[in-house]
Amino acid sequence: MKRLIPLLQIGDTVEGKVVEILAEREIIISLYGDLLRVQNETARSFKVNDSVELIVVQTGPLRFRIPTHATAAARRGGIDILS
Repeated sequence: MKRLIPLLQIGDTVEGKVVEILAEREIIISLYGDLLRVQNETARSFKVNDSVELIVVQTGPLRFRIPTHATAAARRGGIDILS
């Protein structure tokens, strides 16, 4: 967690890009140069190069949710950083 991650605060909105699919619900997201392995808890399926807009809901451990203007199916969950 290099540049951006320590600066994130609850309520911040960030946009990342899917760079790799590891498993059905496990993906790698590039967040302004930081690579994060995340657990997708939404009903949404992501593909490589998909943009992902996220709102920070917790900073320790880091947790995001998909904004309310996303599709109804995607709003059911969030994305967690895996350790």
